[in-house]
Amino acid sequence: VKHLLDEGFKQIAFLNGSPQYSNSIDRLQGYQKALLEAGLPLDVNLLFEGNYSRTSGYEAAAKLWEMRSEVEAVFAANDRMAIGLMQGLRERGWVAGRDFAVIGCDDSDAAKLSDPPLSSIAVPFYEMGKQAARAVLASVGQGETEHQLQVKLPTQVRVRQSSRNWRAL
Repeated sequence: VKHLLDEGFKQIAFLNGSPQYSNSIDRLQGYQKALLEAGLPLDVNLLFEGNYSRTSGYEAAAKLWEMRSEVEAVFAANDRMAIGLMQGLRERGWVAGRDFAVIGCDDSDAAKLSDPPLSSIAVPFYEMGKQAARAVLASVGQGETEHQLQVKLPTQVRVRQSSRNWRAL
């Protein structure tokens, strides 16, 4: 969201996953925090929900299309939804990186291969798994049956064509 704000976008929609998942809650809080820090109000009309599938992003495109005059950019909670959204909007004549900006999350291989290439947040999945495995093994060794681990790992924005503000150039 900060990247989109830095590109000059102010009307940023959010396509999130189901609130039953903790990462959906975390990403919503991050979206809200970035808007707050930029002095922008939260517009609940710009909040959309999918289920982390490409199909749900594609279906969200119909809703977003109806609000296209109110949206300059979209932060999608994962790459699959972002790619589905881009496909659905392209079919309506609205192209990412030209008519609106979009950024996903996960930096999947599909992000690099999409048309246009999708900007995405690189998440350190390997390191997450490694730390989780260490925590489980340590808790088993101590006879614990329940263990909660919360660690924040660094992420990195991979800027590609989908999130550039061509109007600002």
